[in-house]
Formats: sequence, C-alpha cells, structure tokens
Amino acid sequence: MVPTRLDLSAERIEGDARLAIAGEIDHTNYRALVEQATALLAGPRPTRLVLDFAGVTFCNSSGLNALVQIYHRASAIAVPVRLVNVRRRQSEILALTEIGPLFDWPPGAQA
Repeated sequence: MVPTRLDLSAERIEGDARLAIAGEIDHTNYRALVEQATALLAGPRPTRLVLDFAGVTFCNSSGLNALVQIYHRASAIAVPVRLVNVRRRQSEILALTEIGPLFDWPPGAQA
C-alpha cells in the first residue's frame, strides 16, 4: 500500500511546541504524526502542544487514533494539546466522536 502524502513542520514559539500538519492523515502515515508530536514533547517540555490542521485535507479514524495517542502522551507530562485551524467537517467528526473535549479546541480557533 502506498502511503498518502503527509507533511509535518515543527517549531517552537514562546514556549509552545507547534506542529503544522498538511495532507491526509490515514492508516498509512498516522504513526509519523504521533512520532513527530512525541519528539516535540521529549525535548524541553513545552507549555502547550499546538497542532495546526490548516493544511489537513483528510483525517480518518487512524488520524483520530493518532490524536488520542498524542493527547495521552502529552497529558502524562501535563502538557495541554490545542487544535487550531480545524476545518468544519473535521470539527464535526471531533464533536461526533466526542474526543474534541480532550483538547483545548474551540471550533474555529486560529493560532
């Protein structure tokens, strides 16, 4: 199976670890997202982990699984996770699956 395209770009801004995500998150690449987020948490402990969904065009149940894994890893070290720039359809899925409340995630949030 050919992995779908997923681009990840990490940076630190004023104590926050920020991960910009672009492309499709599915079963072929969700582990890369978890690994990159985990690496950001393993460095100097950030005050918050910000996941920027501006470039995400697709996210299936594997992507939701990745978000839950990231949440658990971050909460184990008391780092809140904020989701920003989440598209309407993805917001609906987060609400429907009831995992949205795990995150600092006001729908429509920009960072």
